[in-house]
Amino acid sequence: MIYVVLRDGGHGKGQPGKETPYIKSLGRRIQEEEFNEPVSELFGEEIKRHGVIVHDISAGTHNVPLKERTDEANRLLNYYVRKYGAANVRVVLVSFHFNAFDGTFEGANPSGISVHIQPGSTHARRLAECVGKYLRQGTKQVYRGIVEQNLHITREFDGVGILTENGFMDHQGEAELMLDKDFQKEVARETAQGVLEYFGLSYKEVKKEEVKVAKIEADKVNVSGRDVNVVSEWAEKDWKEVTDNGYFDGKRPGDNLTREEAAIVINRLRRNFLELLQDYK
Repeated sequence: MIYVVLRDGGHGKGQPGKETPYIKSLGRRIQEEEFNEPVSELFGEEIKRHGVIVHDISAGTHNVPLKERTDEANRLLNYYVRKYGAANVRVVLVSFHFNAFDGTFEGANPSGISVHIQPGSTHARRLAECVGKYLRQGTKQVYRGIVEQNLHITREFDGVGILTENGFMDHQGEAELMLDKDFQKEVARETAQGVLEYFGLSYKEVKKEEVKVAKIEADKVNVSGRDVNVVSEWAEKDWKEVTDNGYFDGKRPGDNLTREEAAIVINRLRRNFLELLQDYK
């Protein structure tokens, strides 16, 4: 069986209303993406080390429109179903969020976590039950349960999808958790435990020795077992085009991109753009 997780970091940077009220101790507001994105990344790392394939459908901190996210999710779903057959692959989508009520710390604001699914979705409810089971075991928060709600991300995705609300941005106690690294890791781990249980896979605690081995072998194979020197079938055309045009050197197509490598690629694009402008003149 092939297991695939599509992770979504929710709202991107600078979205209206997607922030806490002003927090005096910080001297600023906290953007929702400051919680969503790192948790989504940590969740992906947890899932990968269990041999599950992971894709980010809202890469980076910029805001990716909802339609683009679900279009990408459905493209990946269809790709894996065509490649392995519907009976041999299980694909789920998990979207991370932080809730809001009235945008102010004043009054008796609600608090707590909830897992949202498309109304009537039996498989999504089962996934939500698994994830909710673990989310309520960590930091003491109100568990608001499974909420059936007609949301674009779960409605337009053709597979099994859930959206988690991991607290309220306008509840001061929970707002202050958003930047807490331990809380972020906890939410990522608990969500991963729930997804793995849904898949029928056992969660494995990280051992220090395993972390060292993973780092040593990172140049050749990532922790999911993929050979990073072999380009994925779905990316072959684009990979050939960018290497033919000199933006990448053709090595390690499946590896992570460092800031240094990104700087080289951006500079190559910049030079090409300046040359085009010169030719146009």
